Amino acid sequence: MKRLLLVVLFLIGTLSSAERIQRFVVDTTIDQSGELFVTETIDYDFEGASRHGIYRDIPFMIKYAGVKRDLGLDDFFVLMDNTPAQWVKSTRNSTRAGKTIRLKIGSADQLISGKHTYTISYRISRGVLPATNNSTKDAVRWNVIGTGWQVPIAEAKATFSLPSSLNQNIVQLSTYTGTYGKTGSAASATWRDPQHLLVTARNLKPHEGLTVELAIPADTLDQSGRENTQKTFWQQILGSWHWAALFGFLLFFYKKLKEQTGYIDHRSVAVQYQPPQDLTLLQSGLILDKKADDKDFAAAVLELAQLGYIEIYQKDDSVAPLLKRTQKQIQGLTNNQVLLLNHTFFKDNASSYTLETDSQSKATALQSQFAKINSDLYAWSVADGYMSENPQKSRSKFLKTAALILLPLFVFTLYTLSITLGTDITALILFSSVFVGAGMFVFFQKGLFSKLFGLVFALMGGGIPLVSAFAESDMSPADLLLGPLGVFFVLLFAAIYVYRHTGKFTPKGAQTQKHLLGLERFIKRVKTDEIKRRLARDPLYLDRLLPYAMLFGETKHWIALYDMLKISMPGWYRGNLDGLSHFDSSVSATATPPSSNDTGGGGGFSGGGVAFRWLHPTWYHVYRLLLESSHRRATS
Repeated sequence: MKRLLLVVLFLIGTLSSAERIQRFVVDTTIDQSGELFVTETIDYDFEGASRHGIYRDIPFMIKYAGVKRDLGLDDFFVLMDNTPAQWVKSTRNSTRAGKTIRLKIGSADQLISGKHTYTISYRISRGVLPATNNSTKDAVRWNVIGTGWQVPIAEAKATFSLPSSLNQNIVQLSTYTGTYGKTGSAASATWRDPQHLLVTARNLKPHEGLTVELAIPADTLDQSGRENTQKTFWQQILGSWHWAALFGFLLFFYKKLKEQTGYIDHRSVAVQYQPPQDLTLLQSGLILDKKADDKDFAAAVLELAQLGYIEIYQKDDSVAPLLKRTQKQIQGLTNNQVLLLNHTFFKDNASSYTLETDSQSKATALQSQFAKINSDLYAWSVADGYMSENPQKSRSKFLKTAALILLPLFVFTLYTLSITLGTDITALILFSSVFVGAGMFVFFQKGLFSKLFGLVFALMGGGIPLVSAFAESDMSPADLLLGPLGVFFVLLFAAIYVYRHTGKFTPKGAQTQKHLLGLERFIKRVKTDEIKRRLARDPLYLDRLLPYAMLFGETKHWIALYDMLKISMPGWYRGNLDGLSHFDSSVSATATPPSSNDTGGGGGFSGGGVAFRWLHPTWYHVYRLLLESSHRRATS
């Protein structure tokens, strides 16, 4: 009981010594000119606490129609206990209130406690604004008690003295109390006479304020809300320039796309049952989407296996696949196939290759060889008449042009946002948007693990901070999407789209792509009856098209046909056939450098994490875990 009594006495003592404002009186005189003359009287009780003084933060910027405006606060005069006080004025950024004037009242060399009265006087040059609920009316609206106070206020009073042109009968009064953004009111208002108003609020908790608005007929005072909130020419430019940029640059990118597309085969896609003749799988992969993709190499390994040059061993899902070189001599292989077979996986007459993860040397070697093969494929596309220009060089040229265009656009976007929202909110939005964009880029890669990681990364890395930015700035998602940053990202994605589709087809190239699209349609939609007819003519039909099924992302669907038709697994594969559905992930994981030795650069797998090694190590590690586990049956 004695200990309990001591605790209770301690709590009582703590509560009794808490700082508070006993009385906060704000006298506002409205001049016919529209200026406001404000005098604040603050009875502050420090109780037993020792302090140097108080801070008084007064917002001087308002946001109207998306643009911030300076109300023009000046002529400050400060007293403490009816004598001139020592004070310093500075400007601060507040995420919600915008820029504020901070008055630091007190001496750094003197501590005070107990009760003290502070008197602060100042002038507001532009005191007339549009009314909240009727923009055709003017209004005198002032945050009498701001929401920044961290101590309770026992009693708040606000008096308003009106000029002769105003009176009780033409004024529409509104009051608001509570925390930031609240629209309710616990204040009471009394007209002492037609030109003197008293508003009272009691027992305001920390961070609760009082706002008073006097709506009046337009142009009653010498100022008007319309004039005080009218956009300057520069503000009009900042508010609308992005729409002109959107139209102009979209038109530019559209012309670039038409210029870089080359010949277009307007025939409809017809189902095809065989791959194009005289093309390797890697060559087909290039013609299919105009890109020599690292993701195509796993399918190219299956092609070499089907041709008899490789055997694939995978005991179970927990064991890394093993590639073994057969004794078959090279005969009739193209240059890209020879590079893949003898210079990538079986260098120096090696007889085996394990697709293991966390090997820096293997990942680096694969990246280097993949880059060489890709360059060889691009040169082949022009030499054999499929492309009129090397698409790799064309994309590099376009990328430089797009960067020259988008970089100044990005800088001006940041400038506009910083003017409108402030640098802190702009930085938070930019940071969040980059993470959301990176996450969405990963999400649109092939594979379940990429979609899962991309979605989590976008939501956790960017979505949550972006919601915080919305809350801090009173900005809606529509404001972001329809503003300069939204336009910039639209143009960025337009540039990416043109970049990915750059490549001038010749008629031969366009017709071959149409053939591949027909084969892709067949593999995606094929039924067992059609496969039976094909197998009757060619018993190895399933085996020969399995690499193309992997190229088109339909490995699982094609492998299921083996079970449905009771067909033996390919002779070049040793293990559970379901393991082949994760073979591309195994190759991708092998070509991804370990995060602990992350040094940047390299050509890597486009879906294997190499392009994202700049991410925070935690996120990169999560991505690698998803990548390395994607070949297991549990994730299928």
